[in-house]
Amino acid sequence: MKPYEEIGKTMKELRLSRNLTQAELAKELGISAATLQRWEKGKIKRAKSLYIVNFADYFNVTLYYILGV
Repeated sequence: MKPYEEIGKTMKELRLSRNLTQAELAKELGISAATLQRWEKGKIKRAKSLYIVNFADYFNVTLYYILGV
């Protein structure tokens, strides 16, 4: 598995690939922009797995892709 910072970098790259702001994507995922910002900075140690799965589904990638496994 990638270090948390690398996971956050992957998440940010996916968001930017669709030209979305953190606020726009957070609204789509039903989370706060602050939460998404923490994830992108690699502070996802306590993220609910459902939200990470929703993130992967939104971008049509696997959880394995995000986690780097």
